[in-house]
Amino acid sequence: MAFDPRLGVAFGFDADELAANREGRLTADQAVMLGNAPRAYARQRSRVWVLLVVVLIVVAVLAYLVMANTPGTSTGVVVAFAAGVGVILLVIVIAMGRSRRTMETLAASPLLQVEGPLRIRANASGWTATVGEARFELDAERMNALVEGERYRVNHLPFGGKVAVVSIERI
Repeated sequence: MAFDPRLGVAFGFDADELAANREGRLTADQAVMLGNAPRAYARQRSRVWVLLVVVLIVVAVLAYLVMANTPGTSTGVVVAFAAGVGVILLVIVIAMGRSRRTMETLAASPLLQVEGPLRIRANASGWTATVGEARFELDAERMNALVEGERYRVNHLPFGGKVAVVSIERI
């Protein structure tokens, strides 16, 4: 089928990229974008770390000031509060490490292709689409570019339990 500009805009690909994806390969631009994804994530992660440290320091200082000026507050409460903040920070660190590994895996993954009818289900953050074995998230723009029940070919990369759509076309 011919390139559909509406799908191209919604999913971020052009006719040349779709043609290459049909052949099972990425274009040079797509490869560069995927190669840069882990580095971009690392830069973002650094900013998040700085923000987390600043927030942790501010919260710790404010908690200390409040507890120090509250009669009857024991050091046990301060220690429990600090432990709670530490657990929250640990959960964030684990989640960030998992996301980093996912980005690195995505950049090294082969391009896959699946065909089948499109099924869409609403979820808390928008919609989840399924074509064959491929499951991916949709925002409003992508949702409006698709027709449920129609057959599609999805060129994608594995991304956790879902897929990262590289290009999609109605067949």
